[in-house]
Amino acid sequence: IFTLRIGGDVADVDELQALAEAFDLKVDLKDPQAKAEDAKRLHLTYGLKSTEFILDEMRAWAGKLGKKLMVILFYADSEIPKFAEDNWRFDPSLVAYVDNSDVPYVDFLPKHAADLESFNMSAKEYCGRYYVRAAGAAVFGHYSPAGNFFTAMSIKDDIVNWLDPKPPAYRLLTPV
Repeated sequence: IFTLRIGGDVADVDELQALAEAFDLKVDLKDPQAKAEDAKRLHLTYGLKSTEFILDEMRAWAGKLGKKLMVILFYADSEIPKFAEDNWRFDPSLVAYVDNSDVPYVDFLPKHAADLESFNMSAKEYCGRYYVRAAGAAVFGHYSPAGNFFTAMSIKDDIVNWLDPKPPAYRLLTPV
C-alpha cells in the first residue's frame, strides 16, 4: 500500500482491491491517476479497522482477566490545526466505534482545541509548544516536556473518574 501511496507500482493489486471491497471502499489501484490517493484512503481505512479489531481483542482479554480498559486517542501535531480550525478529523469512524462501545476513552483532539483557545497564537505555533517535530527518517514527532505535562493534566480527571476505588488523594474524606 505504501508503495502505491508514494506513486510507485506493484505487480499485482488484486489482493489490495479485494481488501478495499471487504471495507466497502471503492478504489481503483490500477488507475495511474487515482492509485496514490486511493491507496492513501485504503491505508487509512485499513489502519482504522485494524485498530477496531485490536480494541475488540483487548476488551475481551481485559474482561477475561477481570480488568478494565481505557482508550486514549492521541494525534500527530499535523492533526490539531485541522481539528481546531475546521473541526475536521481523519478518524470519525473510530470515534463512532468507541462511542458505541462500553470502553471509556479520552480524545485529545478536542482537549488540544480547547487549550488552543486560551492562547493568542496560531495552531502551528501552539503545536510548537507541545511537540518535538519529526527529524530525519522519523514519520512522527512526539510530545515535548510541556506536551507531556499538558497530557498529564488533561487526562488526570478522566482517569480518576474511571478508577474505582479512587486513589486516596481523590476520595471524599469525612471529618473525624
